[in-house]
Amino acid sequence: MASNSKIRATGHGEAGINFILAGDDMLFSALIWFFWLVSSHPQVEKEIVKEIEEKDDDDLNEMVYTHASICESMRLYPPVPLELKQVTEDDVWPDGTKLKKGMTIFLHVLAMGRSTELWGSDCEVFRPERWLLKNSTTGNWNFIPRYPFTYPVFQAGPRTCLGKEIAFMQIKLVAATILKRFRIVPLDGFSPIYNSSLTSKMKTGFPMARKGQVNNDPTSSRGREKGRKGKMRSKCVWEDRYSAKVAASFYHKARKILMDVFSDVRKKNKRPGWLLENL
Repeated sequence: MASNSKIRATGHGEAGINFILAGDDMLFSALIWFFWLVSSHPQVEKEIVKEIEEKDDDDLNEMVYTHASICESMRLYPPVPLELKQVTEDDVWPDGTKLKKGMTIFLHVLAMGRSTELWGSDCEVFRPERWLLKNSTTGNWNFIPRYPFTYPVFQAGPRTCLGKEIAFMQIKLVAATILKRFRIVPLDGFSPIYNSSLTSKMKTGFPMARKGQVNNDPTSSRGREKGRKGKMRSKCVWEDRYSAKVAASFYHKARKILMDVFSDVRKKNKRPGWLLENL
């Protein structure tokens, strides 16, 4: 294993810490707005649930419609709405804008996601199909990625987020776990208030209505509705101020496993380099 000094010199240590421990706020932000948008668009929810029931946890990469819905949600509510950059040397942009070394540039990701020039006249509409193209032969959806500098939610170029793929995997896993069991029902009269800070937050959280107790009786009219493969999908939704609390439990369980591993390593007097020291 490389020495600590070499790892720190390359910056890989900081990148590793960021990759493992720093994604929770962004993940929760992405999930809470995703669940709000899905709950507000029944047809989208229907398509996602259909796809989830046809796949399983081993087929996350095959959840094309779900992936498009996540991308569309983060277009409207990017987890990090504003990026700050510093000019390292004089430059001139293609439109003639002159940049001087040391200048600070703000990249407004939220505004870019709602630009009619980039996304058309329906840029304010939640429409996952804008990311998809249906195969005329098979009838299956194909995902069409956008130019990363048009959609810089995960930044672009050499600074593309290291955790991009694992972020999509985590969001799909949490979404599939919840949506195949519950139907998200916002509290009557609830309308979210956007609160921008480092991340895109929902000011009051996401209160959800309780429609009755979970009922294991398939014949119950209030407890369940039948799924496509004979499975039961509960109409009962927990009442909690933050829907992201569910995602948090996934994250903290994973983090606990990670910490247990390093604790065991400590007991054996082995030193896995920079990561152990920084934990």
